[in-house]
Amino acid sequence: MTVGPLELVVLGFEGDSFKGHIAAELDKVVKRDIINLVDLVFVRKDREGEVTVSEIQDLRDTDAKRYAGIVGDVMGLLTDEDLSKVGDELEPATAAAVILFEHTWAVGLKEAIEEAGGSVIARKRISQEALDELNAEMAAAMPARGAAG
Repeated sequence: MTVGPLELVVLGFEGDSFKGHIAAELDKVVKRDIINLVDLVFVRKDREGEVTVSEIQDLRDTDAKRYAGIVGDVMGLLTDEDLSKVGDELEPATAAAVILFEHTWAVGLKEAIEEAGGSVIARKRISQEALDELNAEMAAAMPARGAAG
């Protein structure tokens, strides 16, 4: 069995509650076999600085139902040390969703590259700031394109 590339994302939130909006979007990409959730953990820091870590099985019924369809066989690869670091970095009265996922869309490509005798030489993630700048440039260029045509 080939495992696709893994990616760790930590999403930060003001306050300490998750409203479930992200669950619906995660559900879409999991069902389309774009990603597979390997681990999903919620970390909260209260106003006094106390950190609470909640895994899926620790959630209340309503919260657990939001994630039931998208979190199958969680591998539990995130360690207590990983989650402690996230908690240490949170500001008081904030929260984080720690998501470790497999890029399942890339499994076939990975196998094809290996069968061809190839390998990944470099991999770099483009920063959100660079993407925001590119999107702004593209949006600014859109009206100019329409006027020229």
